Amino acid sequence: LHQREAQRKRAHLLRSNSDAVLVGFNTVRTDDPMLNVRLSSFSGSQPRAVVLDTNLEIPLSSKLITERKGTIIFISNSIKKLKKNKKLSELGITLIECKKDTSGYVDLSEALKHLGKLEITSLLVEGGSKVASSFIKGKLVDKIIIFFSTKILGNEGKSMIGNLEITNMKDALNLKNVRYKAFGNELMVEGYFN
Repeated sequence: LHQREAQRKRAHLLRSNSDAVLVGFNTVRTDDPMLNVRLSSFSGSQPRAVVLDTNLEIPLSSKLITERKGTIIFISNSIKKLKKNKKLSELGITLIECKKDTSGYVDLSEALKHLGKLEITSLLVEGGSKVASSFIKGKLVDKIIIFFSTKILGNEGKSMIGNLEITNMKDALNLKNVRYKAFGNELMVEGYFN
């Protein structure tokens, strides 16, 4: 298999073993993802799509609205976009209101409690960088899987994990039980925080 194809299959395998796949609004706006499993051998239930969208900005034309059933969107409890709320509900989208955290975004701990009530116990957080760093800073991650490319962009590129507010190497987060897997010239690193 071509390395990109092998990496893509691994990502879809991760999705297939999850109850839900979560992204932030910026990922929806930028990539318009489906967050489903697209493996020919897959015959199980699709994971639920979950979006963190504090201000309910998701376009009604998004694939998660028009092509996926059962998408869950977490919004701030201060958002009162009644027409859009009604339209999304008519389309079978579940809107869940949460309080805001200290940064002004959906409170992740509260969102996870709601997902637990929906019997979603295995959540794959696909990003982006702000979402990833928020989960890590909140100590809400058990396991992390990172794909590294051999391409180097430098400071101008996009970071896979946003600001963790760590400035000293002695404070760096250490992974345990680390495993590595090569996909051609690319590398997958898997490890646990606890």
